[in-house]
Amino acid sequence: MPPLSTLDRLLLETGELVPLEFLVREGFLTPEDCRAWREGVLDSLEARLGAAMGRAVERLTEVAAEALSLGMIPSRQIYRSSHAVSGESPLRFSRHGVASLEELLVTHYVPCPVEVALGQKNLFLDDPGTLLVNDLIAALVDHDLPRVENLLGRLREAIPDHAWLVAFARLGGAIADLQSLALDPSLALEVVRREIVPAAEMILGERSERFLRPFWRVLEGSLRGVPFDSTTPDLHGSWFLERLGDWQGVRQRVEAEERWEEKPELLLRLARASFRLGLAREGIRCWILLCWDFPIHAERVLEEEGGEADTTTRALWNRFQEADTEPELETALFPAWLLFSHPWLASLMSPRQREEESVAEGLFFQVAALLKSHATSPGSAESLRLRRELASCHRGLFACFLAHLGRSGQERPGGTRSA
Repeated sequence: MPPLSTLDRLLLETGELVPLEFLVREGFLTPEDCRAWREGVLDSLEARLGAAMGRAVERLTEVAAEALSLGMIPSRQIYRSSHAVSGESPLRFSRHGVASLEELLVTHYVPCPVEVALGQKNLFLDDPGTLLVNDLIAALVDHDLPRVENLLGRLREAIPDHAWLVAFARLGGAIADLQSLALDPSLALEVVRREIVPAAEMILGERSERFLRPFWRVLEGSLRGVPFDSTTPDLHGSWFLERLGDWQGVRQRVEAEERWEEKPELLLRLARASFRLGLAREGIRCWILLCWDFPIHAERVLEEEGGEADTTTRALWNRFQEADTEPELETALFPAWLLFSHPWLASLMSPRQREEESVAEGLFFQVAALLKSHATSPGSAESLRLRRELASCHRGLFACFLAHLGRSGQERPGGTRSA
C-alpha cells in the first residue's frame, strides 16, 4: 500500500483541507511561525516562506485541485489576530499582498453535504472514525461535556486503539474539572500548560484558542485582587487577560499595581496592550523605561525570534542593531538613538525624581536637548556647547548625531555610517 499523502493524512484526521496546516505539514512553516503571526508578532508569513514561496504556491495549487477532484467544496476563511478587537483588519499572509498566495490560503475545502446525502462513498470523508473524530473535536471546542462523553464512548467502541483517545479523554476531563481550577491557580496553571495546552494544540489546531479561553477566564477571575509577584509573574490577571485578548483589561490590571513601572513583566504587558489599543505613544514610553531600567530583559525579548515584542518596536530594534558606531551602542541607549529619527519621543519623557539618574537616561535628555537646540539655533553657543558635551560623553551617539546632520544635508558626517 503506498504511503499516505499530506492531504490524505489531513482528511483522515480532520476531514477538511486547511491550506495553512498543509504548509506546516509540508515543512514550509512551523506551528511557532503561525502562532507568532496570529498573535501579531509577525506582520506576515512571507519572510518565513522566503525563497520557498513560489514552491509553496505550486503545492497549494496542486492540493486545491486534488481536493476539488474529491468532491470537496471551497469555503473562505478570514484570518484575524487571536487578540483582534472589533473592526480590526484581517491578517495578511504576504507583506506585499501576493494575490495568489492570499487567495490560496484563505480558501479551505470541506466535505460536500450533497455527497453525504446521496450516499456516495469517499475513502476519507465517509469513514465512520473520521466523522466521530470531527464531531468530537467540535464538541470539545464548544465545551459540550455531555456530547463529548457520548462521542468519546462511541470512539472507544469503534476504534479502541485510536491514537488520540488518551488526549481526547484528557481534554474532556479538563472541561469537567474546569471550575475546580480556581481552588489552586498555581497548580492549575502548571497542569494546563503541561498537559492541556499541548493536547489541545495537537488535536484542535487553531481552534485550540477557543477551547482554552474558558480556562484562562476562570483563572483570571480567581486572581482578581491578588497582587503581582515577580517570582511567579504569570500568576497575575494581566497574563490571562492577554490570552483572552482583553487589552483594556490588561492595561487596567497593570496600572492598578503599585509601582508597576518598576516591574519589567508588567511594563512589557502594558506596552503590548497599548499598541493593540492604538496607544502607540504609551507603548513606546513603556519600551523606553524597559531599556533604561531593565536592558537585559528588553534585549532578550527584542532578540527572541517570534517572541513578545510588537512588530513596530522590533523593526526599529533591527535598524538599531545595524548601527555601525565606536563604541557600540548598548541596549540602554536604544531610546536615545531613536531620537535621531523620532525627535518627538523627547516629549514622552521627563526626568524622574530619583537619587541617581542612569547614564542612558541622562544621555537621552542630552541628545534631546542637542537636537532641539540645533533645530532652533544650529550655530549658537549653546548648540556648540551641547555638541562638545555629547562628544565627550559618548562618541558613538555623537557619530549618530553627525550622521543625522549628513542625512539632512547640513553637514557631511565624514563617512560615518548612519543609525
